[in-house]
Amino acid sequence: MPAFLEIEVREWVKSNLKDPSSAQFRNQFEFCGEVNAKNAFGGYTGFKKFIVISPNEKQVVFEDTFDDPNIFVELWNGVCVKK
Repeated sequence: MPAFLEIEVREWVKSNLKDPSSAQFRNQFEFCGEVNAKNAFGGYTGFKKFIVISPNEKQVVFEDTFDDPNIFVELWNGVCVKK
């Protein structure tokens, strides 16, 4: 993945966070990865997985986006797991 695209993905993810400047990233692979950031109370939430599902629209989903966690797992396995 080109470095500029990795930075762009991080910016898209940050735009969905309460405190974008606190974002910490790990295990990023293309449009998938994990992010930890501060919540509205100023505490870190712990790392959670994210997927940029629509790069053109900069649409991001997090592992707690769906009421049914299996939906995210299926999406993660289909998009993010290296084959």
